[in-house]
Order: sequence, then structure tokens, then C-alpha cells
Amino acid sequence: MPRRAACVRSDLQYFDRELDGDEVVVVHDPVRGTYFKFNVLQAAMLRSLDGKQTPAEIAESLSEEFEMEVPAAAAERFVVSARKLMLLDLASYNEVSDRARRAVARALRRAGFRLRQAIDASQGTRRRAVSGEAILFMEALRQLDAGSPIRAARNLVDLLERNPENRRARELLDIIQRAYLEAAGGRSEFPTIPLFNPNRLLSWLSRTIGRFLFSPWGALAMVAYLLVGVYFVTQVSFSGLDLGVTEVLVVLVGVNLSLLVHETSHGLVCQHYGGNVTEIGVTLLYNVYPAAYCDTSSTYLLTERRHRVLVQLAGPISSLMVIATLAIALGVLNPALPIYQGLVFHLLLEMAIWPFNFNPFVKLDGYYALAEYTRVPNLRDRSFAVIRGWLKRNLLGLPEAASEEMPARTRRWLGTYAALSFVFTAAFFYFGLFRILAPLVEWQGGAGLVLAVILAGLVLRKAAIRPALDALRLLVRERRRIFTPRRSALLAGGLALIAAPWLLPWPVHVDAGVVLVPAERADVRARTGGVVDRVLVAEGERVRRGQAVAVLRNEALTAARAIAEAELAAAEARLAALERGARPEEIALARRRAARAAGQHARSAREAALAARLARSQVGTGVAAEHERGEARVDGALSGAARAELALLEAGSRPEEIAEAQAERDRVAAVVAQLRADEAALTLVSPIDGVVATNRVHELVQTHLDRGERLLEIHNDDRFVAELRLPPWAPLDHVGEGAPVVLRPFGAPDQEIECRVDRVRDAAETGAASSASGSSIYGDRPVVAITTPFSLPRARAGMEGRARVYGESRTLAYAHLYLPLKRLLSIELWSLF
Repeated sequence: MPRRAACVRSDLQYFDRELDGDEVVVVHDPVRGTYFKFNVLQAAMLRSLDGKQTPAEIAESLSEEFEMEVPAAAAERFVVSARKLMLLDLASYNEVSDRARRAVARALRRAGFRLRQAIDASQGTRRRAVSGEAILFMEALRQLDAGSPIRAARNLVDLLERNPENRRARELLDIIQRAYLEAAGGRSEFPTIPLFNPNRLLSWLSRTIGRFLFSPWGALAMVAYLLVGVYFVTQVSFSGLDLGVTEVLVVLVGVNLSLLVHETSHGLVCQHYGGNVTEIGVTLLYNVYPAAYCDTSSTYLLTERRHRVLVQLAGPISSLMVIATLAIALGVLNPALPIYQGLVFHLLLEMAIWPFNFNPFVKLDGYYALAEYTRVPNLRDRSFAVIRGWLKRNLLGLPEAASEEMPARTRRWLGTYAALSFVFTAAFFYFGLFRILAPLVEWQGGAGLVLAVILAGLVLRKAAIRPALDALRLLVRERRRIFTPRRSALLAGGLALIAAPWLLPWPVHVDAGVVLVPAERADVRARTGGVVDRVLVAEGERVRRGQAVAVLRNEALTAARAIAEAELAAAEARLAALERGARPEEIALARRRAARAAGQHARSAREAALAARLARSQVGTGVAAEHERGEARVDGALSGAARAELALLEAGSRPEEIAEAQAERDRVAAVVAQLRADEAALTLVSPIDGVVATNRVHELVQTHLDRGERLLEIHNDDRFVAELRLPPWAPLDHVGEGAPVVLRPFGAPDQEIECRVDRVRDAAETGAASSASGSSIYGDRPVVAITTPFSLPRARAGMEGRARVYGESRTLAYAHLYLPLKRLLSIELWSLF
């Protein structure tokens, strides 16, 4: 027969405690290893659930016992709460999941129960001797065979009420209930998978290192270690991260180890202060993100609030220690190690996750620490219940269901927390969806859109979709009571007030990383090839226009210049001789040479004539005569040459010769001038006023430079422009040229610089702006916006920062709803296939 009232489980354990001056009762569930805290009245109400008394009867008896009025509605709500917490026996439930059915079937098989054989045996027993117990047991078996463990449990409970000594029924009921509880869970709103029991490990850690860690000296040591880690964090460079397969594996291993340390820290503190930790496992946060968990529900047994708060804060504190350890390791390790980039990304990820984990508006460590400190369990649910009741009563005009009694001050504090939590949750989902899912759509196209819709549904199902559907059903169900003329006008006015801000003019803006670049910069390049002999400036040194910054050496050029100068001297001497003409001494000498040549020729002619007569008279030989004639011809030629030389000297230089000598002299002079200019160009000078921007300039000595090759870079730091790396999804039609820009460099965060977009160009494969924003994973290369020049004292080229580009003014809804949704959904339909 069906149970007419709820019944508490008989295996629960009760512990009376005094926590912070309040009498409480801690209930331990031995099946799931969890603990629940109730006040004395709630514990009495739980114990009164015997399966026979109705909530009204329980409320009446407790009113007499505690000498206070206990509403029947309060007892009914407590029954609902106890059912959700899985504190009632199996017969008190009405529904069972397919997972629980399969778990019960597996448990029965492991225990050796063969349902069909048991049913056949029971039917044989029924034919031999029919009894109420046999009928109930056989019906329980049939219900189990049909997949209804709850109905089977009800039959077994009725059987045990008739005969509490029926061991077989008791064993079967225990198997069914334990399997059902383990499968149904109920301790967490997200799926959980237990991994191992850390009790022995935590007890050993508490005995060994716990005494030091939980002493004042241990706290000081952790603070000192954290300060050292903060110093090393400031020395780590997070720019230019390049992630590959190795880095991803390092991050995955590191994150899992960090999560294990985080959860073990929770358990260690709980175990040290007297708790009992029996489970560490994995849960699926918001049904999407896998994360580790540690069951520290035994903190309800801790009597001091400080200890309970420390249990919740142990995780964030251990995460800080992990961050410090990573920073110190990165400061010690060589950046060339293959795992270095992965460790840098792991450190960046840990620092990004830590504030989220400490956030009091998310059900993580910060939330539970706040709940323990304020002594308000189920803080979020109770605060939202207060807001829902207020809205029903004051906005919708509906009678508020019996709510939890609490002081007005506590009610105001819970209402404030609920409002702040709602604002945070809405902002988190808004920015999370548009900043994560929109790039996913752009990256993967149609497949990304499908995945984005699935992820959004999983995340928003409980936080937004279900509450919206419940509110819609309430409005439809109670429409006659809610939408009275006066209240309809008030609701319309409230909606108008909510919608009005979205219609306010609001500029479309884009946030981007920024790099400062000098408005004027110049390169010091070699005007002729050579080897760097001396560098006359240092990195960061201020130089003036025309100041020598380096000296090159070119030995071949120096030798060629010396030869050309010697040739020039010879050419100039010849030209001077031609222009001056012959001197009297030269003419007199030429006359004497001519006279002497003429006399010699006359003598030779006489001797030749004499030799010819002797030959005719046969006194001399013909050979001698021929020799003398040759001598005479030679002397005649020399005499003619001497007369010609005398005639030239007496006539002077010809204009043609002078012109030819001048041309040769000019040609050689031009060569010398060019070589001298090239040699002077070996001294490199600064083309502008500014500072030397090249790193390690002293290492450039003995470097060979070809003509036109750059040696140094000079930056004029009086005026700068900013390079903004705009993402590919930026609404460039709204933030084009002339758009106002407000930027804050990291090196001068107290200064806000206003300028405008001067021009927009495509981003190069590499460039200065890439260091500020990193590479894009979305396919198209981003674009770079160049601002108008501005002045910034103590600025340096390459200084990074953040900037916001303001486009044309539209409405707030256009800027923050339409454009993001358009970005999220604007893909080609064919990309879905």
C-alpha cells in the first residue's frame, strides 16, 4: 500500500554541536559521505518524519515542544528540502531516473540476486502457503523486474513494518536504497565522478607538515614565499607566446596538478581541524567545464567559524603558492628550455583563474568562504528567494508563499547580495558569450555556430532559460491577478525605464592593444661599404643631427684614393708645363743640340763621300762606303729632329695639347673627389635629433656593412604616434579615419592621451603592434590603425598599452546588442555543411 507520509532514512547519523554560540545538529549521510547542518528545530522536524505523521501534525507537535508557532507550510517546505537532499527513504519518492534504475539492477546482480529465479521461487511458495509477507516480497520482486525500484521499496517497507526481523527483505531494501542514492546523487547541482579516498594521505600530511603550516611561523613563511613570487612575476615576460603541441601538453599536465594541489589543500585543512575527508573527484561545472572537487562537507563538525572559513580559503591560498612557485621556477630556468613557454602560459592561466575562484558571486571557494563567515548556508539560493518573494509581493501583487523567518537586517543584506550577484552573473554571461562564442563562430564557421548554440544552451539552461520559462508560466497562470489596469501601467513604466537606457546615444567603440612608435625615426645606413671600426655612441644615448655615431674602415678605398691623388699630381704638373711654354734656357739648349746635330751630320756626309770615292777607286770597300752612308742618314735624321724640337720650342704649346691635358687633369680630379667623399662617408652621422634605439650597439664593431645597409636606428622621442592592432571583427565602417582615440600606455597609466585615427593599413606579418595583441586565431589578418602625433614625456618607443577607438554614436542597444549578435550570427549558410 502507498506510503501516506514522508519518512527519514534510518541510517543517518546525528551530531549535536555548538557553532559560534548556536545550537545546531549535523547530520551525516554514511552512504554518500556528506554532512548537513540544521538548527535544533529543523533537526527535530527531520527526526519526526516517521512515515506516519503529516506535515501539519508534525508542525503541531513541534509547536507544543518548542513553545512557538511552527506553520504547517514550513514543515511542508522542509519535507521538500529533505527530499532534494536525499535524506528520506526510497519509499518517499515518486520518480526515478533511468540511471538510478540501471544502478539498482547492477547492484542486485553484484549481490547475487537473480530476479527471475526469485520470482519463480516466490510463486512456488505462494502456491504452497499464501501469506501477506510473501505476497509483498513477490510484488517487490516483480516491481524490480519491471524497473520500478521505488514501488518495490514501498512493498518492502510495508513488509518490514509487519515483520522487522525479515532479514532478506531488509538486505534487499538496503541494496536498492544504497544503489539509488549513489546513482541519484543530490549532493551537487553538477555531475560528479568520485576518484579516490584521500583520508590516509591527508592524515599523514597533517601529522608531518601540518604542525608547521598551521603555526604562526608557517603563515609568515607562506607570506614571505608569496612576496618572493610576486617579485619574480614582475620579471616574467608574457609577450610573444608561441604555443605548440609541447606547450599545450605542459599546460594540461600543469593545470591538472594545480587542481589536485588545490583540492588537496581543502582536504588537508579540513582534516587538520578535525574533519573527515573521504572523497576527491571530478565535477562538470555548469555542465561544461571539468574541474576537481574535494568533499569537505564534514566542516559542519568544526565548532570554530575561523576553521570553517580557512577550509574554504585553503584552495585560493594554495593557488597563490602555485603561482609563486611557477614564477620562481621561470626566473631560475633557461628560457631556451622546450617547456618554458608552456610554463609561462600556465602561470598566465593560473593568474587569470585565481580571481574567478575567489569571486563571492560564483559557487566556488570565495562564495563558500563568505557563506561560512556570514553563517548563511545556501547563501545564493536564499538571497534569490528573498528577492523573488519581494518581487511577487510588491511588483506582481501576488501573495507571498510562507518564507523563511529572518531579521530585517539579514533580509536586506541577502537582497543586496542577490542584486550584486545578478549583475555579476548577467555581465559574466554577456561578456563570456560574446567574447568566447563569437570568435568560435568566426574561427570554425557553421560548425562553430552549432557548437556555440550548444554551449550557450548548457550554460544558460539553469541560470537564465529555466527562470525565464518559470516567470513566463507564472505570468500566464496569474495574468488576471497581475495585469490589473494600475499594475499594468506600472509594469509598462518599469519596462520603459529598463529599455530607456538602451536607447541612449552611445558611441560604437573598439578596444585594442597599442604600441607607441616615434612620429619621426631614421636609420643610420652605410653610404659606402666597409667594416665597422668604432662605434661612438651607446644604446639610449641622445644625439644631435650631424653628430658622428660610428666610423667604418675600407682599406681598398684608402689605397685607391692615394693612387688617384698621385695621378692627379702628375696631370697637374704636365698641364702646368704646357701652359707655361719653353724657357730661354731650353731654347738655347735646343739650338746647341741642333747645331751639334747639324755639325755631326756634315761630318758624316763628308766621311760618306770620302768612302764612296775610295770604293770607286777600289782603294776602299763597298761595305765601308755603305756603312758610312747609313751613319750619315742617321745623323741627318737626328739633325732634323733637333731642328724640329727647336722650332716647337720657339713656336710654343698648341691649344689642342693644353685642352687635352686639362681634360685629363679634370677627370683625375673628379675621381679623387669621389674617392675622398666615399672615404668621408665612412664616418656615419645621425640624420636627426633623437636617441639611439638599437640594442647592444657595442657588439656591432667589426661588422661588415654593404652600401645602404642599416647600422643604427635613431628615434625622435619628442612626438609619437600609436599603432593600434584592431581585431578582424572590428566594425571598421564605424571606427575609420578621423575617429577619436583615447589611450593609456602601461608605462604611464596615470596619463590619458587623446588623439585621432590618421590612417588604417593592413597589418604586416610581423611588426611592433603584434607584441601588444598577439596573433589572431580567427583566420583573417587584423588591421593596424595609425594615430595622429602626440607628445608624451618620458615615453619610449615600443611602450605598450591599451586604447579605445570611438566611432560614430548610435544607441546603446545597437553598440552592445545588435553588433555583437550580428558578429555572432553573420556567417554564410553554406558553411554549415
